[in-house]
Amino acid sequence: MKRIVVVTFIVFFLTACSSGTYDKAMEQGKLGLADGNYDKALASFELAHDEKPKDQDAADYKKISEQLVDMTKLIEEEQWRQAEGKAQVLISQYELPTSLENKLKDIVAELKNKQSVILDMESRLQKIQEMADSGKVEEPANELDTLKQLPEWKDVATQFSEQLSRIEDSISTSERKRREIEAEKKRIEQEKNEQQAAAKKKEQLSANLQNHYLQKLYAIKDGLSDLDYLYKNGVTSEMMEATDETYTRWDNALNEIYSVLKKQLSDSEMESLRVKQRSWMKERDQEAEEAAAEFGEGTAGPLTYMSVMAQKTEERCYELVEQYMK
Repeated sequence: MKRIVVVTFIVFFLTACSSGTYDKAMEQGKLGLADGNYDKALASFELAHDEKPKDQDAADYKKISEQLVDMTKLIEEEQWRQAEGKAQVLISQYELPTSLENKLKDIVAELKNKQSVILDMESRLQKIQEMADSGKVEEPANELDTLKQLPEWKDVATQFSEQLSRIEDSISTSERKRREIEAEKKRIEQEKNEQQAAAKKKEQLSANLQNHYLQKLYAIKDGLSDLDYLYKNGVTSEMMEATDETYTRWDNALNEIYSVLKKQLSDSEMESLRVKQRSWMKERDQEAEEAAAEFGEGTAGPLTYMSVMAQKTEERCYELVEQYMK
């Protein structure tokens, strides 16, 4: 008899302890639901369910908590359509506390709004992408800037990062192509203008003898570039060779021009020119000698002398053509 009493007491004690743990776990779980701490609620309801595996309340609350935890993760991952589905299942299939049900209804409304925003953003981005793909630049760029300024864009931007990158790449590519086309148009236009200007200049220069010889002088000046290689290394002998050749070319041109003027000018005009020409030659030679003298006995003296001779002869060629040739 005494043994039966002891066993009964132990069973009663263990049952009381189990009931206490269950009640506390259920209370903590409901507090967790009320606070929105669904992980805590799930842990508490799992404990209650372990204490009373056959208890329907513990089982239901455990499932509800599991669904809420899953829903929260989906929201964090911005999978709003799936999260809404979880919330709708909870509202329709379980008898929830009023506060929790109202909270879930608010979540459903918010998620639907986010999905609506997503659809709107998808539509806008698709139109911008089509504009960018068609080669437009300014219009899609402006539309994209406007889109980024929308308050709701910040909430969904991460979902469209890849699409946004593609659009920006398309706009950038179109802009680059546009600039290349514009640059090519300008180049062609400039080349056309230069050709027209050159043709006009050539036509004008060929209109009379004076222009004809101006053209010859321009050609001589341009042709001196074939002596550039002699100056390149800075070797005195090579530079002297180039300077001598430069002077020779201008001197030959001067002699040719002078011969033409003999035929063009009257006897009195030609006599006046002979006097001036002799005076010019003396002044040229003297100026060249003075310039060379500044360098003493060095090798720079002869080089300077020929450089001045060439320069002065070139200038005289232009003077004779512009002032005397008809």
